[in-house]
Amino acid sequence: MKFKNQFKIIIILFIILVNLFAIKETSEFLSKLELNTIAICNAQAFVDLNVTLQIDVLKQL
Repeated sequence: MKFKNQFKIIIILFIILVNLFAIKETSEFLSKLELNTIAICNAQAFVDLNVTLQIDVLKQL
């Protein structure tokens, strides 16, 4: 009986460990995704600015 309880405790601790690892990996992935989203938004803003500047230059010609 004692062995069964110890085995259950080991299994529960293993499941908790796996879940903590999964949470860590997920948070790292989400932070990278957030940084990528910011980079994409910055790139889009740069493209918009570049197009606007080109239109202004073409209007002056």
